[in-house]
Amino acid sequence: DKMANLTNNHDNPARWVVIYPSYIDAKATQAEGRKIGQEKCVEAPTLREIEAALAKGKTGLDIVTEENKCYSRNFTIRGRVRVHLKKADGKPVNPSIGNRTALYTYVAQEIAKTPARIQRAQQAAAAAAAAASAAAAAAAETPKEKGKKK
Repeated sequence: DKMANLTNNHDNPARWVVIYPSYIDAKATQAEGRKIGQEKCVEAPTLREIEAALAKGKTGLDIVTEENKCYSRNFTIRGRVRVHLKKADGKPVNPSIGNRTALYTYVAQEIAKTPARIQRAQQAAAAAAAAASAAAAAAAETPKEKGKKK
């Protein structure tokens, strides 16, 4: 349907909401396509993670994955997911996910909850703590010389 945007039929897959990974990428700027606040985003989300977050059993939403589509602002990341967000009458399929912003936020939160992401966050926190303690120890070991300048 080339004119799907002119119809009000939300059951038409061409009218479904699209999610590109850039929409929920914490490293992307708004100019690069991020659609929600950075604090709600995840770093480098993948197409598979978005699919898993939107599994039908969890949300009740139908999805269509289009692997060969590229986001116009970033051609290096391939793939997008179309989500059936609203019924033909315009009411949300899942009342807890009523609009695009709620959908993007939900997907980012679900990706952040995956075991791999939690483990990655813990490793990053441990590395940051180790670096901070090493820096503090190095600062403590170098005594400042007191006295007159020569």
